[in-house]
Amino acid sequence: MNFSAGQFTTHGQSHWNIIPTARNVLDDNLAVVYASQGARLVVGDTANFELLFSSPLAVENYLPALGNPGILTTSLLDPTLSGSGVFGGDVVALTLDVDSSAGGLLAHPAGISFGDLYLTGYDGTSVAGLDGKTVSQLLAIDNRALGDGISDFSIDDLNLVSNPLGAAFTDGQITNFSCDHLTSTNPNGGGNPIVTPRAVEPTSVGRAAGGGNAPLLVAPPFQPEIFHLNQNIAPELCASGLLVPGC
Repeated sequence: MNFSAGQFTTHGQSHWNIIPTARNVLDDNLAVVYASQGARLVVGDTANFELLFSSPLAVENYLPALGNPGILTTSLLDPTLSGSGVFGGDVVALTLDVDSSAGGLLAHPAGISFGDLYLTGYDGTSVAGLDGKTVSQLLAIDNRALGDGISDFSIDDLNLVSNPLGAAFTDGQITNFSCDHLTSTNPNGGGNPIVTPRAVEPTSVGRAAGGGNAPLLVAPPFQPEIFHLNQNIAPELCASGLLVPGC
């Protein structure tokens, strides 16, 4: 697809706590975007293990995640590191990108958010099966692999795809990855892209990027596509005082 500068905006995991515009989106809107989850960002698998972040600062303290790509072996509250290494950070960043785009907080054309774009260009590789999947569908695959290790793809392969996805449109810029591996139409056929059924017209007001009095228009609360409540609750989650089902 021939993308244009500013058409989409995303942020990789190393940018969510560095680039001021990204931090403002996170700081001002995490509680709104994840209101139905008690203002918590959760990644992983609902039946097994998850990472749970109770505030924007907790996310910023975790990103960028370091270490070899891996899976979770326990659920963690506000971690600064985990056994999932860089892969856990990629899933957190991709979750923020998909949900913030769907909520109208990151730039995207009318009718198609970042999560609606299709993966392409992997024919003949070990991840050829991802061609024709949307970014949101990849995120669902990532979450299950992160939380219980079940996937048709290796963690290393998922990481190699997911890591550059977050930086595909950093600060609105076009990258080689976005041109080579993203498209708005299904490369396997099937007609029009899957349109996210959420409002993108801004209706409420937050802080403008960079501070000052100019308002930043943000979308109303919505129900993100990937939400998890852990059923295998680690002791530290129950001791946290948060209302986590299963404690």
